[in-house]
Amino acid sequence: MKASHSEGRWTEHHDLILRAAERLRRGLPRHPLTGLPAFRAARYADAMDPVLAEFGAVGLPVSMVLADLDQFGVVNENFGRVAGDEALGAVGHCLRDLVRPLDLVLWSGSDAFVLVLLGADLGVSATRAERARATVRQLHLRSVPTGVSASFGVAAPVGADTAGELIERAFAAGQRAKEWGGDRVEVAP
Repeated sequence: MKASHSEGRWTEHHDLILRAAERLRRGLPRHPLTGLPAFRAARYADAMDPVLAEFGAVGLPVSMVLADLDQFGVVNENFGRVAGDEALGAVGHCLRDLVRPLDLVLWSGSDAFVLVLLGADLGVSATRAERARATVRQLHLRSVPTGVSASFGVAAPVGADTAGELIERAFAAGQRAKEWGGDRVEVAP
């Protein structure tokens, strides 16, 4: 099987990606429920802005995916907080299992997760988000017999986007996915 252009760039710039992943993970506390590092907006921007500049300088793609659980408040109301916690933990583990080892999956502290896909262009990231969406939908949760779904927003830097602008565009795409019924992937223009 021939490697895609995005995957070929991954191989060519492996050391740059490895260093970026290490910098982005450094100092992030892990949440015991999800097992994931916590997303902190200010720390993310400080660490991610240099990564965007370095990747942009060599033409290496990077994408962000925001995964937001649909109707999470309803899950907590109908099945209790323990059920909500089970859903968060299961989705966090599911997302972590679906990405490459150097990609990041961060928990936002609510019902959302942030994925940073290093070396992945918008097309690759949208495909991975769709796979994640389908996998989350298939999770069997003991405490949530109705299951859970998530809405995904995918964005890649446009020009000299800052980390803050990138997350805002991923968030806006995720909001569109929710507004259009949820359980779907939307890509930022």
